[in-house]
Amino acid sequence: MSTTTLSYPLKFIDSFRHTLKSLSAMMCENINHMWNDERVLGELISGRRGLKVYKILEPIVDFNIYLPSRVKRCMLETMGRILKSQLERRALYNNLCGLTSNPDEWTYDFLKKHDFASKYNYVKNIRRQTQKFIDEHNRLPASYHELVPKLRVGEFITIAPDDGQFIKIKGTSEFEEKLYLTGKIKVLKERSSVSLKSWKWEEFQIAMPGFIADKQEKVKRPDIRINAEGQVIIDYKTEISNRKQENNNRIVSIDYGLRKLLTITCFEMTDEGLPVQLSRPFFVDIKGVQNKIELIHQEIDRLKSKLSKSTDKKKIKILKREIKLRWKKLKKLSKELEHLASNIIIEIAKIHNCSTIVIEDLRGLNGKKFAGRLNRRIYRTIRAGIFEKLTYKADLIGKTVKTVFPAWTSQFCPKCGKRGDHKNYGEFTCSHCGYSGNRDYIATQNIARKFFQISLKSSTGFGYISESASAAVTAGDFLSKIDGWLNGWKKCLNVAPFIVEMKNWKAYPLIV
Repeated sequence: MSTTTLSYPLKFIDSFRHTLKSLSAMMCENINHMWNDERVLGELISGRRGLKVYKILEPIVDFNIYLPSRVKRCMLETMGRILKSQLERRALYNNLCGLTSNPDEWTYDFLKKHDFASKYNYVKNIRRQTQKFIDEHNRLPASYHELVPKLRVGEFITIAPDDGQFIKIKGTSEFEEKLYLTGKIKVLKERSSVSLKSWKWEEFQIAMPGFIADKQEKVKRPDIRINAEGQVIIDYKTEISNRKQENNNRIVSIDYGLRKLLTITCFEMTDEGLPVQLSRPFFVDIKGVQNKIELIHQEIDRLKSKLSKSTDKKKIKILKREIKLRWKKLKKLSKELEHLASNIIIEIAKIHNCSTIVIEDLRGLNGKKFAGRLNRRIYRTIRAGIFEKLTYKADLIGKTVKTVFPAWTSQFCPKCGKRGDHKNYGEFTCSHCGYSGNRDYIATQNIARKFFQISLKSSTGFGYISESASAAVTAGDFLSKIDGWLNGWKKCLNVAPFIVEMKNWKAYPLIV
């Protein structure tokens, strides 16, 4: 049975901060020596009989300072993983340059044609770096090493296989009706340099939310890091078995809207071969969040304008820091939106017992005419994130995610199959049969028709089955769950027919 590894960030002991910063500085110095040593890189590429990464590097790397053996092992594992990731990117860059020297041509369609579609996110980063290099030097980098001459290890460490000599996790304990993760870890004494006598054991007791404590099928080795807010975080990882895949001809059809984030409708192909609609359409509108995002973008634009005019080094440093903080805020907000949207889709699929989730192919959105610059900013940044999170959450509950290319799905009438009109923005009207409806709702019907292999020009429309009493009751539970997921801005979210108003906004990462 397949499994999914989930990572949950928990606040760790602050006394580990000095240790993490010291080890990170040592790793940064050593990783760049290895990055410029082809002998080391060759060892990593060959994999040497399937050895663990730290085992490959142990006879090669000498830190020239005393480190506990398991601490050194974790540092080698961290550096090795970063190097292997960069080697994969180097090979990908060389392959892309071998096909075409113009990074503008590294599109999704181009990658799919050459069997690199699964590396699309990697390629986006490489393309951005390459275009920046070309703008500065007016030429293509001679090699990937010229494009990325220096590597950086962030303030984090991966825990390699350990027998309790670096970190000992005792397990979970309960105190005053709260669950805690307990254990101890080796830390550097405050304000001390790395030496034989500078290490000590420090005990920890970390509060665990109930929804994490319930998911402990197989606990994996954690990572420890310092996040954007300066907090020391331990990423608690657990491996969960995916449920057996369902298959019942019921689907959730999803359209990425022009002004709304998502439109969601449930359909079924009956045993008699008749397509029917099972639910009302749900429109996920995030206007309140859009306003918040637009304000942050305006602040970034204003700060960039000041930065371009400033010559004061101190002021430039402050402006760059402020811009960075706002980008981090946007990244965090986008992640929350992605989790929230995927949770809503999963819950609707569970309410109507749909085994398959059908969503627009991301390639089809590249040419979609969004309503203004704001929508371009939002949808281009979070749609891939929604798809990624939706896929792993669907696997966990035994559902399948399929994609449909959305071309013409909002243009043809789902009743008579004739070409319709969009006289009013967001509304679809068919002059042949008189059918009209919301443009995004029409798209969900036609996405379902495509999935069921019904031609868009066919007059085979959907019948409608009223929601069962049990589904109506479950829909009420759905509203209660949304209340639990959100701690948010007032009137920030509208999931028709539900309107949720909360003071704070937060989406939990997993609802199963």
